[in-house]
Amino acid sequence: MKIGAIIQARTSSTRLPQKVLKPLPFNSKTNVLQQVIRRVAKSKLIDEIIIATTTHDEDEKIVEVAKKENIKFYKGSLENVLERYYNAALENSLDVIVRITSDCPCADANIIDEIVKKHINSNADYTSNTLTRGFPRGIDAEVINFNVLENAYKNATDKFEKEHVT
Repeated sequence: MKIGAIIQARTSSTRLPQKVLKPLPFNSKTNVLQQVIRRVAKSKLIDEIIIATTTHDEDEKIVEVAKKENIKFYKGSLENVLERYYNAALENSLDVIVRITSDCPCADANIIDEIVKKHINSNADYTSNTLTRGFPRGIDAEVINFNVLENAYKNATDKFEKEHVT
């Protein structure tokens, strides 16, 4: 079973453009996306980390971060995030996908591992720490089986369904 974390990242945030590339206050040489990658990389259960970004020219900066951090990347649609996730997972032969957002620099590998363990041990299709708020915002993680992601991708018809992975 191959478990991969897919970190969705884009620079076109309307409220704070390029927020994932902003330097962190405690270490100006590290940006938000790098911090997320490095924290997720501490997971003992994730086999691979993939950045899912867009084909827009401005997101080449995100590709450069992925290369610098020595992780894979996938470039796809800006609007259809579900398709981006599906293709990134398909291209990397993932069986289980951990969904991480790139604007949460407090991602916690131990919490991610606990959610992955619970997911696998309960034979679930989807597991998350976001459905019932018990954790602070910013350490969210969702785990989904590839076949469920594929089903969602193949059956999504509304813009809203394509804009959101889960």
